[in-house]
Amino acid sequence: MRLTTPIPVLAISLERSLDRRSRMQAQFSCFDCFDWCFVDAVDGRRLPKAAAMMLSKSAQWSEHQKGSIGCFLSHVMCWEKLEAECASHAIILEDDAIFPRLNDIFSIDLPSDFDLIFLNERMSLPILDEPPVCYPSIRGVIGHSQQDRFWGAGTDGYLISAAGVQK
Repeated sequence: MRLTTPIPVLAISLERSLDRRSRMQAQFSCFDCFDWCFVDAVDGRRLPKAAAMMLSKSAQWSEHQKGSIGCFLSHVMCWEKLEAECASHAIILEDDAIFPRLNDIFSIDLPSDFDLIFLNERMSLPILDEPPVCYPSIRGVIGHSQQDRFWGAGTDGYLISAAGVQK
């Protein structure tokens, strides 16, 4: 399966992060194949302690990771937006995503039943001279975990289908 244009893109960004928003706008200004918009992120710093505790089930974790909880809720908000708009697929990016080859998404043979495809640099196999290939996510996770065991896989950039949103 090949994607066609325009692809909806939701860029998650805190409303106050004007510098990040400017950088994203500059990156997208050279693409006419994406129908993108900003989604105002949930500011984890403003979450009540009780809400953070309920979501994390850990008093210690919730107090120090409110930003992570806010980020997660921002992704959920994007999934709900895609579901409400009946989108068949979309790209979701955090405002610090690095996507040097985002335009290559049109040349990848995608499985017709995909749920989620990582597009972020951290989950890509380090073969930049070859055409992009769609690998099972587990290959990226295994490769990533062997390279650096202290960082997570990351959701800073991914393509998600309507089926993936439902899951």
